[in-house]
Amino acid sequence: MVPASYFAPRDLDEALSLLQSERPVVLAGGTDVFAARGRAPLTDSFLDVTGISGLSGIAHTDDGWRICGATTWFALFQADLPPAFDAPFASARLVGRAQLH
Repeated sequence: MVPASYFAPRDLDEALSLLQSERPVVLAGGTDVFAARGRAPLTDSFLDVTGISGLSGIAHTDDGWRICGATTWFALFQADLPPAFDAPFASARLVGRAQLH
């Protein structure tokens, strides 16, 4: 069995290079991925995108809202979002502890 590899690139070029060479599972933090495996051994390579500049954040533009894929639930809770975003927050409260958000 091959042990798991964990990569945390700091920029997009490094991440793209790792995607080509390692074929990792892409994740943003990985809490759900690791919890879902239970006691099964980790054998995949993982690429955590949370440290890549530009892949997290919230912006309101003339075209609407932009929420990047590596944005944390905590950042969403702190943002001044309109009531249309209330439903995702209500469901998120049911799915995990605040530490995981």
